[in-house]
Amino acid sequence: MVLGQILSYKRLVELANKPEEKDQYLMRLLGISDRRLRYVRASFSSSVKVSPFGIPVFKSQASFEANSLYRAAKILGEIDPKSITEMNLAALAFSDWDNPEDLAKKVHYQLKKLYNAERKEFLDEFGFKLPYIEFLRQQVVARELNCLKDREKYKNFEVSREDIQRNISLPDLDYESCLLLAGYWGRGFLDLKGRYKLEIGGGKDDFDFYENWLKDVIRKLHNLEVKVESIPIEGYEAKIPRISITSRMIASWLSYDLGFPRPKKKVNLPNIYWNEERKQGFFDGIIAFMGGSLGRYGDIALHDSDLHFIENLRTLANKLGYNPKTILERGFGGKSTSYRLYFSPKEVKKLRLINPKHRKEENCRENSGICSR
Repeated sequence: MVLGQILSYKRLVELANKPEEKDQYLMRLLGISDRRLRYVRASFSSSVKVSPFGIPVFKSQASFEANSLYRAAKILGEIDPKSITEMNLAALAFSDWDNPEDLAKKVHYQLKKLYNAERKEFLDEFGFKLPYIEFLRQQVVARELNCLKDREKYKNFEVSREDIQRNISLPDLDYESCLLLAGYWGRGFLDLKGRYKLEIGGGKDDFDFYENWLKDVIRKLHNLEVKVESIPIEGYEAKIPRISITSRMIASWLSYDLGFPRPKKKVNLPNIYWNEERKQGFFDGIIAFMGGSLGRYGDIALHDSDLHFIENLRTLANKLGYNPKTILERGFGGKSTSYRLYFSPKEVKKLRLINPKHRKEENCRENSGICSR
């Protein structure tokens, strides 16, 4: 949603010098009564006359107090916090409407007085100036910015204005979040230039997994909606799934806090404290994201061109009681080299299979003896 979409900035400017028409516009679109609109403007100086019913009566005013600003923001916040803008606040708080843009500036100066200290603290912590109005939005909807809470856990990530607006979050590291980290490490490519983008690609049989697990977990752990794209493979009829995450907060967290490799050569595992829950989550995620289809006899393998990464994964598997083998594979003519981490049918029986394609293949194999390809 575009900021301020409930009320049109252009329309409010067009209604300059038409205060009564402007108020009718506010009441109609916001669904508020004349009484509530007057209540917004109730916290003015003692020169305002009060009716026998306790409702302030005035024809015009050129200044306002913080309580009036907060009441206006409450009305807007009940509909959508993003509609709390300086122009919309001015339209609610001022009865006069001779110069809307100047009145919006008065709102800005009032916000500056109210939140200057908080803004300075935010600048010192994250290195950029958060708009004053964002602090009012937080106060009105009683929402704490996730980046402030997450700073207690991670010390090096950065944020952007878009991250603040979407209230992006970073997860605690438990089994589920380490499943997700495995997807980032195994299938992700990180770009810290420009838009700070992470792309997670999959195999042609991974659409179910990406649509019904990965997308939901990203929404849950990062407070972020993503889409699964269908990407054609050049020279083939098949397509593969891909999810793109554009977030400075997530990208910088992966790189600066967790040690995501750039470029992906001699890849180490995430730079975290590895308790048993995290080890198991990351390992199960690696199998889910990188494991190929189950073989004819129920074996499974994952491939990568980075021997260092494969060996790190084998060491992790050994610590968890698995015993895979590393196998060298040479491409046609010996021009390329890759490595396979191979799990025998005996080892596969001990695996926790998260990806639906693996569970489906396992059930098929158990029921028929041979899983059709």
